[in-house]
Amino acid sequence: MAKSKCLASTAGIIVLLALAPAAIAGPGKKIAEKSASGEFAFATAQGGAKKPKNLTVRVSADPIQTVIGSYGLFCNRGPFKFDYTDANFNQTSPYERTLKPNVRNAKRCKLYVDANLDQSGEITIELFAKRR
Repeated sequence: MAKSKCLASTAGIIVLLALAPAAIAGPGKKIAEKSASGEFAFATAQGGAKKPKNLTVRVSADPIQTVIGSYGLFCNRGPFKFDYTDANFNQTSPYERTLKPNVRNAKRCKLYVDANLDQSGEITIELFAKRR
């Protein structure tokens, strides 16, 4: 009986290890990164992706402080089917937001982000994309 419990436990660990990469895969492939430093540092980043499942914006600051900014997402499925979504943010870093394409079965999306600090420091904007 102890042998079967050991085998079941080992099998469970193997299954967890097999699933771990999918669970920790992260936000996808990095498509852009921009940094700036100084008093009220300001950075702008833009990146594009073909057939995205989702796109992620990550804005970090050192030292941790409020980051203020906006993003715009433009997606298209052809010459006459496109959409644009934008929003502002104002929150303590790190700020992270995952966006789904605003057009069903989008062929291409472009993400634009700008952000600044409310005091001195370094700001970094990273953009990621996962493909369908």
